Amino acid sequence: MSTLAAPVDVLALMAGSQTGILSACQSEAPGTPGGAEPMYPWLNGPAGQFCEMKNAAGWPADGYVFNTRPNDPYIYQTFTEIDTPAAYNQPNSYKIFASSSTPSGGIIWAPRYYTPGDPEVLIETADSTYLTYLNGVAQPKANLGGPTATGFSGPWNDANFGGNIGQQPYYLQRYLYNPGFASQEQNCYVPGFGRIRWQLFGMVSGVYVLNQTALYNTLLAGPCPKLAWQPVA
Repeated sequence: MSTLAAPVDVLALMAGSQTGILSACQSEAPGTPGGAEPMYPWLNGPAGQFCEMKNAAGWPADGYVFNTRPNDPYIYQTFTEIDTPAAYNQPNSYKIFASSSTPSGGIIWAPRYYTPGDPEVLIETADSTYLTYLNGVAQPKANLGGPTATGFSGPWNDANFGGNIGQQPYYLQRYLYNPGFASQEQNCYVPGFGRIRWQLFGMVSGVYVLNQTALYNTLLAGPCPKLAWQPVA
């Protein structure tokens, strides 16, 4: 464990170097699986909300909340997009968590503060219940087949992200879900820029195998758009 480094605000790592509407927008690198797509980070500190938007119209892709109670130690993911061609282009199609394990109903995504160099600790959310909305129509409740787990560690300096970013120190967030934690997502956050890389892994014979990568490494001119709407359960 580090005894010299001061804790970093993980929310600031996720949001980039500014608060409010950020001017350093990012775009997925052309040629990566999924094509070239934007990612606009949006932070509303007074409301305790952070969103990553998927287009200039302000449609949210992933939503998070924080400060859900005094001295709350976690950031929670509350909703996420549905990654199918039809649903992706419907702003009222999404998944929203309804966990009984947390005060927000979301799943634990990361600690709010992290001391650089500390060991990774996997934090579980026991109840992974969620609601799916398809074009605004609620579907039956479901769950991810067991608990979710997330870990946070860093800084690491073993990756070149290319684009406008290149090789930079980053913090790694891991998200494990589905029965037996068969699926794993990894998110790299570079100080001052926010999320730069997303990767999806699947379990094959007990080993995680990389299936998909998105590199958000192209800076776009700001300002970023405002959040256009918020999902409701």
